[in-house]
Amino acid sequence: AGCNPSAWLYLALGVNNKGVVTREHGQAWAQMVNALNRLVSADLWWVGRFWIYGALDAEPSWNTPQATRAWVAGYTEAADLSLGSYYLNFGSCDGCPYSAKPTLRPPNGWTLEDIWYISWGAEPALPFPEIYRNDGVNAQQWFSVTRYGLETYGRPMVFKGVLTTWTACQETKDDNCYPSPGGIDNRPMEGYLQLHQALQAPPIWGYGYPRYSSDISWRR
Repeated sequence: AGCNPSAWLYLALGVNNKGVVTREHGQAWAQMVNALNRLVSADLWWVGRFWIYGALDAEPSWNTPQATRAWVAGYTEAADLSLGSYYLNFGSCDGCPYSAKPTLRPPNGWTLEDIWYISWGAEPALPFPEIYRNDGVNAQQWFSVTRYGLETYGRPMVFKGVLTTWTACQETKDDNCYPSPGGIDNRPMEGYLQLHQALQAPPIWGYGYPRYSSDISWRR
């Protein structure tokens, strides 16, 4: 009673690449997502209304690209894409170049190749990046990744969406939230519009605009 028959939901079940990250865990995570999608597909009420994804908060400052790629490889091996068991990379692009610092490099040996691969190059990967900073730098950094994909593989990213942290900033009052410019208190629409605007530059020319936006809350 009271259900909207036209409503639909994406549920992304996420982990991060901090600490121990293994191929076996990636496989197990994909198997869990597969099992949940089979349950959903068995109920006609939910078919076409409810999708379950895996998700990975991959941040270069937290671990090496080798460890993170191992998790992605395991997930890729086990994911049943016929069930829709993709995963979102809702991570960051720490140290990626942007307009004011075009020679910047990510930490821990990461390259734009690594970030492109775990976000879009791997078969089940969909980019849903953190666009936290209110000065637009995060959007420019992700533009540099999709430009790399176009120039290297002829495949710019199609962004599933963007992630902001405005609600969490209101809850925690963290000092990192509020410097202006450079704070991380983007509202969902601000993060969305920053990436949308960044993607209008050549050679992307508007390809791959994000479809959705989401925001983090730390309330439990």
